[in-house]
Amino acid sequence: MQQSPVFVRVADLMEWLLPRLGQYPRSQRSLLAAETAAALFGVHRGLLEAVKTKDRRALRRADVELERLRMLLRLGETLQCLSVGQYEHAMRLVVEVGKLLGAWQQQWGRGTTQTQAVLE
Repeated sequence: MQQSPVFVRVADLMEWLLPRLGQYPRSQRSLLAAETAAALFGVHRGLLEAVKTKDRRALRRADVELERLRMLLRLGETLQCLSVGQYEHAMRLVVEVGKLLGAWQQQWGRGTTQTQAVLE
């Protein structure tokens, strides 16, 4: 069975970002890195919930967490926890996830709950 592109992209982002969060300075690790990881897992949780429950609110929660992740990554770059290159790479992955999530939301916004079309 093939995984959906949105879950593949979120997994790519997790695999890349989580090790970087462990490299944040000690002064930022307990708060900024932890909040960034929580937002990342929140995106994943919202997507899983949307697939399993067919609940549009779960997609909105995932979208809110994705926006929170963007803000936290920007703060991480501003505080020099991430290099400019690392920030740009992370944001490219976040933008890809956002586009896939947006397409899914539009699909559901048209009144259809056929998630398979967007997930494939």
